[in-house]
Amino acid sequence: MNRRHGYLLVLGTARDPVGMDRYHNQLPPIYAEHKGYRLVVGSPGDGATFLDGGLDNLSMMLARFPSPECISDFWWSDEYRKAYIHRKDAGRFSAVGLPGLDQEPDPMPGRRGFLVAMATPASPGGWRRFADPVSYTHLRAHETDSYL
Repeated sequence: MNRRHGYLLVLGTARDPVGMDRYHNQLPPIYAEHKGYRLVVGSPGDGATFLDGGLDNLSMMLARFPSPECISDFWWSDEYRKAYIHRKDAGRFSAVGLPGLDQEPDPMPGRRGFLVAMATPASPGGWRRFADPVSYTHLRAHETDSYL
């Protein structure tokens, strides 16, 4: 059975640690209510390894939800809107909801890392070929836990 998870990616810079602490302290029950959880949290000097590009000053967070629709339910919930007030003026952030390309069963179970790449396609629909798992057959043959 294939099922598409939803992923929430947040990138940004924090300016007010007190406001961010207030925000973060309110999140665990909100994530739990919407069946989401954070997969990755990192920032410069705190676990993030920047490989290329000009975003090496950003903090990031990647969360997983049961479906893309759950991201909207989480984001627009009354509970999250109350927590968001503390983050709103504590820094500058961009958030993106993404549909997963998940496969069941997991073709690579076990430990893994995440590579997040950001780019702009040259034409509308330019990413469609990457959504086809067959396009990645040659890439998957070279993937290992230590590489990811």
